[in-house]
Amino acid sequence: MKKYLLLAGTFLGLCGTVFAETPNCAVRPTCKELGYVMTADECGSAPKLKCPFGDDSAFFCIKSEEDEPSASQSTCGIGSILYSDKKCYDGTPSGVTPIGVVIDNSRRVAISLTIKPSLAWGGYGTDEPGLDNVTSSNYQTYDTSGYANTYQLVKNSTSDHPAAEYCYNSTEGGMPASSWYLPSAKDLKSFYSNFPQVDPTLLSLGAPAFKANSSTMAYWSSNERTANYAFAINYSGFVASASKNIASTAYYTRCAISY
Repeated sequence: MKKYLLLAGTFLGLCGTVFAETPNCAVRPTCKELGYVMTADECGSAPKLKCPFGDDSAFFCIKSEEDEPSASQSTCGIGSILYSDKKCYDGTPSGVTPIGVVIDNSRRVAISLTIKPSLAWGGYGTDEPGLDNVTSSNYQTYDTSGYANTYQLVKNSTSDHPAAEYCYNSTEGGMPASSWYLPSAKDLKSFYSNFPQVDPTLLSLGAPAFKANSSTMAYWSSNERTANYAFAINYSGFVASASKNIASTAYYTRCAISY
């Protein structure tokens, strides 16, 4: 029996050398063809298999999913993409979607990827008791919360407020209702001040930039001036009061979210 095996091995060796080109003999594949294409250094600490056909420098690396490169969480900066887990990343993460772009990293505010035209601020003739009236000269130092303003307008006002209600009820980006809010005038001023850093990211996501449609557009804020006027910020960054009942295509609603 041992002689038979030795004889078979002898013929196999002859087939692999002298008769390698005959139809009955298979040509031995190369290490590369079998997938041994990495070096030991490239495999690193991962388990590895060495090519059995004489090339001691060719290896196959056995890697798990954890070894694959992935996006890492990073500090949110102005112009960073905010994802649906309310985090920012270096690279493109899996399992989450972009929901906004950071416009103020110190106050942790991001702006939405969509805009809504033709919504009125609402409540014309009513001085909202839960809102402090601000002026064009003090809105930047009067750091009111856009979310608190929105909540007051939606939940505690006796009037309809279409712009605030739109944001408060929005589920954009898969976020639950009440996540979004109508930004404050200070939020929108940050949007304008930082649009050179924010707009390229918005456009890369297919979202409208700050000056989305024309030089006549303006964004509603959640700040009230008087019973008849609320604040909006226009394309040039000027914060001005506008009649609460305006519902034209020149006035847009763009929601914000905190992270």
